[in-house]
Amino acid sequence: MIISTLLAFSSCIKEDLSECPPQSASVKVRFAINTEDDETGLSNAGVMEKATLYIFDRNNRFVAMSSRNDIVVGREYELDIDLAPDTYNFVVWVGEKAPYYTLPAFADFPVVKPDKKESTMNLDIPANRIVDFTLPRLLFSKVDNKEITGNDQIIDFNLIQNTNTLIFTVNGLERTDNTYSFSIADDNGSYDFDNNYASCKAFQYTTGALFPANSDVLDGTMTVLRLGSNRNPQFTLVNKTTGETLYPSYAGQQTDLIQLILKAYEGKTVNFDRRHTFHITLDFDTNMEATVTVDGWNVNDSGNELYPDY
Repeated sequence: MIISTLLAFSSCIKEDLSECPPQSASVKVRFAINTEDDETGLSNAGVMEKATLYIFDRNNRFVAMSSRNDIVVGREYELDIDLAPDTYNFVVWVGEKAPYYTLPAFADFPVVKPDKKESTMNLDIPANRIVDFTLPRLLFSKVDNKEITGNDQIIDFNLIQNTNTLIFTVNGLERTDNTYSFSIADDNGSYDFDNNYASCKAFQYTTGALFPANSDVLDGTMTVLRLGSNRNPQFTLVNKTTGETLYPSYAGQQTDLIQLILKAYEGKTVNFDRRHTFHITLDFDTNMEATVTVDGWNVNDSGNELYPDY
């Protein structure tokens, strides 16, 4: 699904306004989201999100930034930052708000004089290294070496979503009043301004779960930051009340979330830049050993042909 919108930015920050030329380019910006998910958020009329535009010169030195809190699909806005005709590098973060923050703090410009190569977008991770809250959606785009001509023009941004939703379902456990916890251990809490993974200490995403009063199915939902085929986040399910680890359910069972997804989709391409929601189902047998399905496809460790679990 391709969704396009136009955005204006305000609150320009410049190092020296006296050097702005008397004539400026009439520039508009337009976003597109290419996703395999059914719901993109931006596709719904009236949905508002914050977008922050960072502008760097041809040498990646910071020129200006601007943000708007009320992006609405279908409206056209004009960029109100005066840009002299030249070549620029543009970065956009959509959804930049707590618990996300940039380093250095661009609002302190021109004191810190940030450089694109030294800039990162970060998740504010608690001191205990446990993220047990829902993350807002975060999207990224960039346009490098864009020539601003002084004439009317449009800059197109193809947004990549940096957040993923994991939906867990567990069958076969005895219903209790205990508290359970789904967890993903990773170190993907920081990104440079090209959206590459930056250095980050390991931490844990976690979400608690209880059995509903009239159901033997345990479920939970978690938001995590960017997944990728070269990552190895580790998945566990724990009975928090007793301290028992339920998944992995036997020694050597696969806990790498990416490998679980790739094994389920063996022979098919999984584009983590376009696919942002995954359904993970655990089915426990009478021996308390779990089999895993991802989006209805069995995780197959035997090398036999895969088949959908529906």
